Amino acid sequence: MVITFAILTLAIMGATRLSFQQGLAGYLAQVEQEQAHNFTRTLAAYYRVNGSWGSLVQNPRLWGRLHRMADGAPPAYPSEDAVLQDLIRRPGRLALLDETGRRLIGPPLPFPDGGKRYPVQVDGTTVGILYVMPSTHITDGLAQQFERQQERILGLIGLIALLVAAIASYLLANRLLGPLQALTGGTRALTTGDYSARVRLRTRDEFQTLAEDFNQLALTLARNEAAQRRWIADISHELRTPLSVLRGEMEALEDGIRTLDMQALQSLQAEAALLGKLVDDLYQLALCDVGCLDCHRESVDMIALLRETAVQHQTRFTQQRLTITQALPPAPAFVQADPTRLKQLLNNLLENTLRYTDPGGRLHVEARQQDRQLIITLDDTAPGVPADALPLLFEHLFRVEPSRSRRHGGAGLGLALCRRIVEGHGGRITAASSPLGGLRISVCLPLTRP
Repeated sequence: MVITFAILTLAIMGATRLSFQQGLAGYLAQVEQEQAHNFTRTLAAYYRVNGSWGSLVQNPRLWGRLHRMADGAPPAYPSEDAVLQDLIRRPGRLALLDETGRRLIGPPLPFPDGGKRYPVQVDGTTVGILYVMPSTHITDGLAQQFERQQERILGLIGLIALLVAAIASYLLANRLLGPLQALTGGTRALTTGDYSARVRLRTRDEFQTLAEDFNQLALTLARNEAAQRRWIADISHELRTPLSVLRGEMEALEDGIRTLDMQALQSLQAEAALLGKLVDDLYQLALCDVGCLDCHRESVDMIALLRETAVQHQTRFTQQRLTITQALPPAPAFVQADPTRLKQLLNNLLENTLRYTDPGGRLHVEARQQDRQLIITLDDTAPGVPADALPLLFEHLFRVEPSRSRRHGGAGLGLALCRRIVEGHGGRITAASSPLGGLRISVCLPLTRP
C-alpha cells in the first residue's frame, strides 16, 4: 500500500512539474511576443523621425537605449523586471533587418532556425524586420533559478505526502489485517472440521457484519453435522429392528423352535416387506435431497385422483372401523405434476391416518380452489399431536410418542417424503391440530390449465 501511494505521489509530482514547465514556457513566450511588438513600435517611431536606419546602425548604444524604452524603463537605467530582461536582452538574441531581409544590426548570418520575424511598419509600409532568435529561457538565467526553486518546493511537498501516506498506510493496514487474520484463522479451522470456531470483532463496520455471517455459517455447519450424525444413527437403528426380527425368526427355524410352515413364511415375508419399504423410502428421500427424484410431469386431475385413492383405501378403512368423508368440488382441478408421485403422496397421507387413528374414527377429505391454488385438507380424529411436535412431523425419522409410535409400524419417513414430493411440485404442506380432534394435513399445489 505504501508503494502504491509512493507511485501515485510521484506520478502527481511529475504531472505537476510538466504542467508547470509548459505553463511557464507559454507565459514567457507570450511576454516575449508583447515585448517584441513594443520594440517594433519604438523602432517605427524612430524611423518616422529619422527616415532611415543609418544613424542606428552606426550607434549600437542607441539600439540598447531604444530597447530599454520599449521595456518601459528610463533610457539611462536597465528595467527592474529582471526576469524579462534576462529573457529579452540576451546578447545576440535580437537582430534588425531591412525590408529586403538584409542584416543591419545583430549577430552575423545565418540565423538559427526557429526564430520569429516581426515587421516594422510606418504608415502601412514595411521598413524593417525585427528578428528574435529562438529562446532557451527555461534553462537559462533567472528562469532556471525559478524553476529549480519550484522543483524544490514540489519535492518537499512530495516528501511530506509520502510521509503522511506511510503513516496512514500503517494505521490502515493494522486496522485491516487484524480482522482479516481473525477471519482467515476461523476459515482454516472450518476447513479442518472444527465447527466450534467463532470470530469475535468489535469494529462496528463491514468486518463486524462479515464476522457475524461467518459465525452463522459455522453454527449452520455444526448443526448440519450433528443432524447428519443423528440421521445416520437413526437409520442404523431403524434398519437394525427388522433385521433383528428376521434373524431371530430364522434362528428359531434353524434350532427347530418354530416349524417352517406357511405362517412362518408369511411372518418372514412381512418383515422383509417392512425392511424393503424402509430402504425404498430412504432411497426416495436421498433422491429428493440431491434433486434427482424422477418426475414425469403431465396434466393431472387432482379431484379424480383423490376420489380414486379414497376408493382404493376404502376396504382397509372399513377393516380398521374407520370412515372416509369427502367434500370435493364437482369440477376437475388440474395440476402439472407426476401422477405417480402424487399417488404416492396421497397413499402416504391415508396410510398415516390408517396407522394412527383410533378405531371408530374418521377421515374428512376436502378440496377447494383459491388464487390459482388447489388446497387439499385431510382431517382425522383422535389421537392428536402435541402443538410443539407439529413443526417436526415432516422431519426425517420423527415420530410422536407414545400414541403414534413404532408399534404402529411407521418409521417416520412417510411425511418427510410427502414434503419432498409437494415441494418438488412447487407447493407446500403444513400440519396443524384438526377440529375433529386429530391431525390436519394441508397441501397446496399450483393449478394449471388442462
